[in-house]
Amino acid sequence: MNFGGDAVIHGENVVTTALVEGGDKTFYFVTLQGVSVGNQRINANAGRGGNMFIDSGTTVSLVENSVWKRMGDLISEAVGLPHRLDPGGTFMCYEAGGLRERFPDITFHFAGGADVVLKPTNAFTEPTAEGTVCLAMQATNGTGIMGNLAQHNFHIGYDLVGRKVAFKPTDCSSHLGVLS
Repeated sequence: MNFGGDAVIHGENVVTTALVEGGDKTFYFVTLQGVSVGNQRINANAGRGGNMFIDSGTTVSLVENSVWKRMGDLISEAVGLPHRLDPGGTFMCYEAGGLRERFPDITFHFAGGADVVLKPTNAFTEPTAEGTVCLAMQATNGTGIMGNLAQHNFHIGYDLVGRKVAFKPTDCSSHLGVLS
């Protein structure tokens, strides 16, 4: 964890979006304008700013119900596989033969032009022993959440004075030596 000037994220591929006021002061709210599956965009209900918050304590991401349903259809088209709900009825899953790499990138489009590209490892679960891969996102009728799976391999910086959050793709495994 870095503070002060060390907390500012610099370099190539850094994107920023505004932090907005939300109902709960313990979360960092942002405005999700849309989600893309590959190059096909689905607009979100961004009319109310602060429709998503970033939470490292939540494993999967939550996206608005209508966006989630359309994502399932677009993913099916992209990979040529039908989707089905998991036995609990909360995740969209695909019989993918264990090949998570065949799935498309998912992009979160935040206000201000901050496009955060989630690779399949960020957006889909590890394959089960049977080869099933599930979208690591669930539907919500409430506020969306960018969960910790979506945050893997991103350097994320919160500028509370400037009221913005920055995302920079990184290989977090290359920083393991710093911790020892």
